[in-house]
Formats: sequence, C-alpha cells, structure tokens
Amino acid sequence: MSDIRDYRVDHLLLLVGSNPLPGAVAGKLLTATGGKITLIYSHDSCALAQKLSSWFQRTTDYSDIELFEVKETDATSVYNCVSKVLKAYEKLEKSANRTGKTRVGLNYTTGTKVMSVQAYRALEDWTRSHHRDVIFSYLDAHTLQMCFDPAPGRDVISFYVGQGVDISIRGLLELHNWELKDQPIAEPVLLESAKALLAVHSSPTEAKVWTQWLRDELFLKARKRAALASPFWVFQSGKELQQPLRVEQPAPNNEWKSKTALQALAIPWPKNLPELCETMRTELKQDNTENLTLKDVSGCKNAEDFCKWCIEKLPQVAERPLLHESQGERSGEFGSRRALRIRCCCDAWIPAFRFCM
Repeated sequence: MSDIRDYRVDHLLLLVGSNPLPGAVAGKLLTATGGKITLIYSHDSCALAQKLSSWFQRTTDYSDIELFEVKETDATSVYNCVSKVLKAYEKLEKSANRTGKTRVGLNYTTGTKVMSVQAYRALEDWTRSHHRDVIFSYLDAHTLQMCFDPAPGRDVISFYVGQGVDISIRGLLELHNWELKDQPIAEPVLLESAKALLAVHSSPTEAKVWTQWLRDELFLKARKRAALASPFWVFQSGKELQQPLRVEQPAPNNEWKSKTALQALAIPWPKNLPELCETMRTELKQDNTENLTLKDVSGCKNAEDFCKWCIEKLPQVAERPLLHESQGERSGEFGSRRALRIRCCCDAWIPAFRFCM
C-alpha cells in the first residue's frame, strides 16, 4: 500500500490527550467515508474530547461519533473500555448485515502512556481471538509523518501529512477550547505604509534610521517614564558628596501614555526616509505637516493603536501581500507548499503558516 488512503478504516479509535490537533488530523485522514470514530479520553481531557467531537460533526460526514471516559492511570479501566467498544462494534456489524470484514484502527498519538499501552494490548488480544487485522498509527510531531506499525520483520511505513488537512484559525481555537479575546481585523491596517516600511527594511541603513526614530522620538515621547529610584542622598544623609552628582532622566517603560496625553503629541517625522514619510502622511491624512500628530490617525482605532502598530502589527501586515504570490505549488492530494519567511524590523522570522480565517 503506497497511499495513505489505503490505510483508512471503518472504525477508528482515537486517544484524546491535552492536544486535540493530532486527533483531528488522524480522524480526517484515516477514517473511511461514513466511518465511525470512538474518542477515548480521561477526566482532564473531557472538554477537549467534546470539542473534537463537535468539530468532526461540523467539518466531516462522520455522524457516528462516540465518547468514552477512562481512568487514565488505571490499566484495567482502559483495557475494559476498549474491549467494550469492540464488542459493541461487533454487534453493530451483525445487525447491519455487512458483507465482509470491516477495518478497525487505533491512533495512539495522544493520551497517557497507560492509555496507549492498554488500548494497544486490548486490540492485539481482539485481533488474535477474532482473526482480524488492526491498523495502528501515530503522528510524529517532529517530522509530521503519519506512521503505521509494520508487520513483524518489516520497516515502519510513514507518509508526510503536514499539508494534509486544512484547519482554520477559528477551528484551531475551537479544538483547544479557547476563545478570542478580541475579534480579528479582517482588513490590513495602513497597508501602503506597511509596504513602504517593508521596503525600508530591505536596506540596513534605512532600517537603522527607522529604529533610531522609534527610540529617540516615538518611545521617548509616547511612553511613560520609569519611576526614579530613591535619590542617592537619602542614604548618605550628613555625608559630603565626594564627586559631582549627575541626575539623568528616567528611561521610558513599556506602558503608553494616556489617551489625552498621546493626542496632544506632535512628533517629528523620521529623517532621511522621504518615501516612507510621504506614504504615511497620505494614508494618515496628514499631508504637508511638519510633525506626526496622534490626535487623528486615520486607519487606526486610536493613538495607542497606531503606536502599537508601528512596532507590533506592521511587519505582519506588510507580509500579507507577498503570501499570495509565494505559496508554492501543490502536487497530489497531500502535496507540498513552500513556506515564506520575511525578516522584519523586530529582527524575527515570521513564517507563513497554512491557516485561513
């Protein structure tokens, strides 16, 4: 069998642990059309198992999905549960008058060690007593290969599945039982300025000018000052100073000033970056201004949002137009895609993940 579709089964047993994503991938790739999925979970992973079940029902045609809870450290509990599931499936086969033997599989990527070992044992005992074949599989997180346990004396069979399943960002959050704190922005923020800033960072000299502007102008004027430590003379009362005392201004901290304070600021535009400044003036609707004013920053929610955009959101927004041009080419059902990486002003690599909103 040279295709992962050859390893699909009619009844897939999935162990559910703290990460439901491998189970979602295994369920979609290894369950035959109209097949049955049984989720086996512990008390701690109950909520994730329920989310995984709902996700399967919403995104696939697997309508027959069952959930069974086991005691994760109790070997007997796990063994008996799997045995019970298999007996119930046998009765279902007989009542449905199915011709031929259906295929059963176990994916043991997640779940505790006790759950994996005892589920494996129960299925092995069942295959010996019923003369049935079972397909055992696990997803290798390091190589993104779906691995299938071989027959004695043979090598492990594996298939790359890194691009095998499309999962949206919302779907990923749903699987992990997470909720968005804020609704995502559907449209790019100040897109033209982002493109211009990306171009600036193609030149080390110009990138240094921008970074210096952030430090000397934006941070210095828009962020709050760190609290001054207790003066030297408080601890040296009554003693004569041995050298001149130099008093320095405290450095800015990571907190932005109040809304009122930010709106009152007028910050000089970056020097020696004429194309960037012109683009930002136009997009912010501040044409022919000597200073950047934060009272009305068109395209942003408020002054603080613009300040954060300068240092956090801009590289990601600037990346978007290029992602669609550099996705690479697919080959076959689970073909490969090149990942795009862009060096940004935060001096970090941003990969282009294959997620969609």
